[in-house]
Amino acid sequence: MKYIAMRRYEYIKAAIFSLTLLTCTFIIICYAFSQNRYNIVLGSELNANGTVEYMCLGSGCDVMNRMTWHDK
Repeated sequence: MKYIAMRRYEYIKAAIFSLTLLTCTFIIICYAFSQNRYNIVLGSELNANGTVEYMCLGSGCDVMNRMTWHDK
C-alpha cells in the first residue's frame, strides 16, 4: 500500500507541475499578444456594402478600418 500511495503522490506532483507550466505559458502568450502594437489578422470578409470585417488578434483590432500588408 505504501508503494501505491507514493506513486500517487508523485503523479499528483507531476500533474501540478505540468499544469503550472502550461498556465504560465498561456499567461505569457496572452500578455505578449495584448502588448503587441501590430494586429495579427486571421481572416477577413468582404460584406455586400463594401465594408470589410476582420478576425484578428491584438490590441488595436477594434479600430482597424483598412488592410495594409506592410508598415508605413
